[in-house]
Amino acid sequence: MFRKKMLMIFGGLMVVWGGSAEAQVLWIDTGHYVWTDDTPYYGEVFLRNDATLDFVGGAMGQLSTWGTSVTNLDGGEMAALWTSAESVVQYRSGEFDYISASHSSLVFLYAYDVTYDPLGGINRQGYVEGFLYKNDEPFGFSCWNVPTWEHIEIVPEPATLALLGLGAIVIRKRK
Repeated sequence: MFRKKMLMIFGGLMVVWGGSAEAQVLWIDTGHYVWTDDTPYYGEVFLRNDATLDFVGGAMGQLSTWGTSVTNLDGGEMAALWTSAESVVQYRSGEFDYISASHSSLVFLYAYDVTYDPLGGINRQGYVEGFLYKNDEPFGFSCWNVPTWEHIEIVPEPATLALLGLGAIVIRKRK
């Protein structure tokens, strides 16, 4: 059932991209595995170049992004998220155990009350936790390597951005 859903999602993505020979989404079915917290996952997904993935549910083992790919995480579970080169990940909801970010990749984290423990997590390379704006659910993940935290940008909540915008307008009108 899960495999059919994922194949339909990726099939739809491939139809949308149609003529683009550069963007690639590769699905590798590595069988059924169980991660450390008894979460089952299936396969791995690799995004390259101009590919875009909207991940809204289900479970996968690993997501790897590179090139100029864009990933929108809006639900689901995965064991690992690997991002590098110039790829962009927008994390709004969902769960993953650890992340590795390198080169000039960016991870936009839509969350509040975010804390970073540089000596926590897997291999004591850092642990990030907080609450997601979308559903006020707590989240937490380990950083696989030290530079990962340098690639994470915390996006302010929409109300804060609105207040900053209004403040700028007031200041401008006073001048």
